[in-house]
Amino acid sequence: MMPHSPDDFEENWFWDFEFHQPPGENPKPICMVAFESKSNRWLRLWQDELTDCPFDTEDRSLFVSYAASAEMACHLALGWRTPKHCIDLYPEFKNSINGIGPKQPNLLFAQLTLESPASPNKKKTDGETFVSVVRRSLSRNEQAY
Repeated sequence: MMPHSPDDFEENWFWDFEFHQPPGENPKPICMVAFESKSNRWLRLWQDELTDCPFDTEDRSLFVSYAASAEMACHLALGWRTPKHCIDLYPEFKNSINGIGPKQPNLLFAQLTLESPASPNKKKTDGETFVSVVRRSLSRNEQAY
């Protein structure tokens, strides 16, 4: 049976990789953070821990990301299966503003601005917005969370 709602899945993962990708090469993942919303479980994995895929990517799991092509490329670079069910919020957001702006080049920043608690456009949501930024390789002390 085809799933119609996030409730139809056993797990709903929100995930993000940070990676380095020289021009013309595959991405080299630096770290991955994932949150499973039904169990409130977090995964925070660094390069040396990205060996086996830590979650089911088949029928029982839904994956949500912003610009999911980057996450899919990291799965492929690591030799992991790509998720069978995925919602990419980038085209969802683009569709929601089609023809009305914003005109900023950084659409993730624009979306977070539109969705911030101070924004008059703020819609009530049950989830949190998660953004990770890694600009360089970090030591174990810097990786502490």
